[in-house]
Amino acid sequence: MSEARLSELLQQMPGAVVALSGGVDSSLLLAVAVETLGAERVLAVVADTPSLARSEFDCAKLMASEIGVELRVL
Repeated sequence: MSEARLSELLQQMPGAVVALSGGVDSSLLLAVAVETLGAERVLAVVADTPSLARSEFDCAKLMASEIGVELRVL
């Protein structure tokens, strides 16, 4: 799916919750969601579990901070 198509789909939504893992796919989705909807209509969430590498958790936190979106840790 192209970024343009993703943006078209997101425009149809009142807001978005993005499960952020710190990887490329979820980071791209978060960036496009914020670009399309605005940071006030997007919430990033990350699960702090033993199966998530600490480096990926830290990357997820950094990504949300740099994009300027609220991050909730579950």
